[in-house]
Order: sequence, then C-alpha cells, then structure tokens
Amino acid sequence: MAQPNLDIAAELSRFNPVRFEGTPNAYVYSGSTPRNQFFTVISEILGTPNFVIMVARDFFDPAFALEVINFVLERKEEITLPLDHCILHGFAPSNFKFSSMLFLGPNVNGVLHGRSENLQPRTIQAIPIYRCEFSEIDTLETIDVARRYQVITIDWEREPCPRAWIRFKNSKTETIGKRMWIDKEERAITETHRLSDGAGGWMELRNYKEEQIKITFENGSFLIQLADGQSIALPESELNAWIHSFCVRIESV
Repeated sequence: MAQPNLDIAAELSRFNPVRFEGTPNAYVYSGSTPRNQFFTVISEILGTPNFVIMVARDFFDPAFALEVINFVLERKEEITLPLDHCILHGFAPSNFKFSSMLFLGPNVNGVLHGRSENLQPRTIQAIPIYRCEFSEIDTLETIDVARRYQVITIDWEREPCPRAWIRFKNSKTETIGKRMWIDKEERAITETHRLSDGAGGWMELRNYKEEQIKITFENGSFLIQLADGQSIALPESELNAWIHSFCVRIESV
C-alpha cells in the first residue's frame, strides 16, 4: 500500500519551519534552551516515502546540511526502511572532516516523537561521524552509551572522539569490571600513565577496528603487547601520541 503524502510544514507548523533552500521539500526550524540553540533540518528522501532529519547544536551550516541531504539521496537504496541503524562510509564534505554517516531508524531516533507522530515512523536520522567514533558491529546499546557520555553527535564543530574500550588495573585500584567498557580516549591515556606508579598494573585497550592491545610498565618503559604477539617499548613522552594513533587507526578508511 502506498504511503500517504505528508506536508512537512503542516505537520511541524507549531515550530514555524521555513523552506530550506537547495533541495525540494525540505524545511529547517530552530529552538533554544537557556544554554543552547538547536537547529533541525528535515527533507523528503526524493523517490521514496521517507524523510531524513538532522539536528545541530549551537552551530549550523546550511551548506553542510545540504551536503548531508545529497549524500542521503545518493545512497538512499542502502538506507531503506525498516532500519534500526547502519553506517555508510565515503562521506566527504567540503569544509568538514567527517568521513562517515550514522543512520538511526524511526524506532530508534525519536526526534519527532511528540512533534509529529505521522512523520516519525518514516523519518531516518542522519548523524555525521568520524570513522573512529562508531563501528559497524556496535549494538544500539553501545551507540546510545557513546552518544550520551562520549560523542556529542549534534556538535558539528567537534574534534574526533575516538572510541576506546578499556579495562585496567594499577597500584591504586583493582581491576574495574569483569568486562571492558567504552570510555573516552583521555581516560585511557590517563590510566595508562598511572601504570608507572607501581608494579603489577596493566591496561587493556580496544579500538573501533576491534584491535586489542595490553600495556604494562616495565624497566622504565611502557611495554605494548600487540595482537600479533609482538611487543614495542615506549618512553612516557611518546605514549600519548601512540595511544591516539591506535584509537583513530586509519581514520580515512
């Protein structure tokens, strides 16, 4: 059965949407809280009964938003409903360094819940991301945790926030948790430096490519045990750069 046509402007009239230039049947509206301003763009995915929506906080670039819409139109056959989530690579905007796009389906994103119950079931959220922030094997729970505590995905001006799964033990703490958990790169770096405080500590670290390493501190150096069984020793002065490189491994891919 064909989906009924929906009038975006009528559905969202209480938010005073205005036409978004550069593509047919697209609108933008904004709102604010005492601390932030939010911008929302919603566009018909031409040739389908569905819509794409994106949200930005405090900073909004119409040209970039149009590039997001055009990417969706180019790849629309890969993001058909029903859809929970997926990641598409090859996004190459002109003035931003994002490399991929995370898509959340209507049952996941909830952007229009309470705003338009007619549009919501047909609206996919598009989220520009860096390759190192999310993985194709992420569960919805992992994505939710990362977006809540690690990656502010509605900040279009953000620097990359590499994913880091960690588990560690040092002279001041016992092993935290039986399983690895997702945390910020900065936490991994901080806790790794603390290995030099005493003997017997270690850090287990896994990046978005599911590569896992173990780091210990021995004889005045940080010993990194690689997945292939090889080891490298680093002085403390080189540790931060090495961990960052590991977390953003082959960012352009």
